[in-house]
Amino acid sequence: MLEFSDPEIRAKAAQLGLIYEGHTVPAHLRSRVVAALVEERRAETAQPSDDGPYVGGQITIRPGAGIELDGNRLPAAAAPVEITVSDDPAVPSTVRLTLLAHTVQTIKE
Repeated sequence: MLEFSDPEIRAKAAQLGLIYEGHTVPAHLRSRVVAALVEERRAETAQPSDDGPYVGGQITIRPGAGIELDGNRLPAAAAPVEITVSDDPAVPSTVRLTLLAHTVQTIKE
């Protein structure tokens, strides 16, 4: 379980431009700031790759049951748009997905 101190949350909120330095984080913005901290922590612990984007080991598509990437279920809103299967095991196959959301948040750092 990840935990963040109030000073960490305030510093991140200021970095994101949500509050001025030294001010408190409003309750309605706190979850957004914590989500940004979680993603930052996840990025720090992820293995860097010099070979380009992450290539999953296995994508499983079960019609009506969902999509899994390396055994982790993707959100229900993920819908395959294009599937390209390679006959050569040395060449990765691709699955292009569309993720649906009511809002999209882009954080500039």
